[in-house]
Amino acid sequence: SREAETFDGGNGCTIVSDRTNAGGGQTLFMDTNGAEAVFTVTLSEDRPGVYMHLRYSDADGGAVDITGNTVSVSIDGVTTARTYSVNTGGSNDFEWLPTLYLGDCAAGDHEIRIATGAGTGGIELDRFELVARDEADFAAMRQRILAAGGSEADGVPTVTDPWNNRLV
Repeated sequence: SREAETFDGGNGCTIVSDRTNAGGGQTLFMDTNGAEAVFTVTLSEDRPGVYMHLRYSDADGGAVDITGNTVSVSIDGVTTARTYSVNTGGSNDFEWLPTLYLGDCAAGDHEIRIATGAGTGGIELDRFELVARDEADFAAMRQRILAAGGSEADGVPTVTDPWNNRLV
């Protein structure tokens, strides 16, 4: 996994150092007016079906925008996932966002951007990990989900089962 405070660039982000429940004791606070944290990751081989797990805290859970605080993720300039956070109970109480789909990734360097929308307040990022399914595993899982009446959006099945290949 990668600690959010090791970001490579961005704007509207501040490192917070007094979070005892965060990995490494630090988080990356995302500014209320919208923020973006940029990370460069390197994959040693091509990986189909890459997903992100993102651990965060949220002190207000959408007190500013009614549906929750907006979090979006892009890879190599393409936004691939958007979701909302919930109140985790405080700045030192952490949860995982719903799994975020990034797509198929070739070997090499990739730029990942994690952004919060304007009006989003109270989100602190702790860490993230990238996971991937083996191609055969992913294809078989996709067929099981669709055969069981699962949904598919833009060719990506809705997935909630365990992950086996941690990349970052």
